[in-house]
Amino acid sequence: MEKVRKQPNGKYKAQIRWFDADGKRHSKSKRFDTKSMATQWVIEMENKKYKDELSINGDIPFAEYFWKWFETYKEDSVSDRTYRTYVTAYHALKNNMPPILASKMDRKAYRQFIVKYGSTHAKSTISKFNALYHACVKDAIYDGDIKKDFVRATDLVYDKDKTRQIEYLSIDDVQKLSTYIIDHHYYTSRLMILTALLTGARLGEIQGLTWGRY
Repeated sequence: MEKVRKQPNGKYKAQIRWFDADGKRHSKSKRFDTKSMATQWVIEMENKKYKDELSINGDIPFAEYFWKWFETYKEDSVSDRTYRTYVTAYHALKNNMPPILASKMDRKAYRQFIVKYGSTHAKSTISKFNALYHACVKDAIYDGDIKKDFVRATDLVYDKDKTRQIEYLSIDDVQKLSTYIIDHHYYTSRLMILTALLTGARLGEIQGLTWGRY
């Protein structure tokens, strides 16, 4: 059964109910500013229902939801190095966050996780993981598994002692380093540094370069 109801605050609540293959009843709901937006969402969910595409993944712990999301949307297109990053991000959730269902996650629970995990890790690690979790949550909202973006605007907590300050080379330093490498280009690693200076390419991209055949 699908319906749209106007709420006391003037917004509209859209809801859809269905039964899975085991006869278990499920429901999804979402609030919108206008009746037309709510009705459109119901139509989209109804189409998914008849195609047997409605997800109930929100009823599993967020850590497991994150990993299923990775397997569905990311695994086939990432490098081995990026794969390891996702694995570490998954274990960070699994080992430091209570098994709260994805559909029940809120800003408070996520903030507590960030404080706990971030207090012993560098800023770069927390920023990277937070971005991965946020991408997952935004897809989950689109899929109807999660109602609110609990990652958005979360202040990051990190261990300042483990956070390195980045010092960039001046133009003179770059010229001196480039000249030295050109005069002493006996090792591949030095040519890789020169390539990075001249192109701005990342390490993984430079490592993948090969000599062309003419």
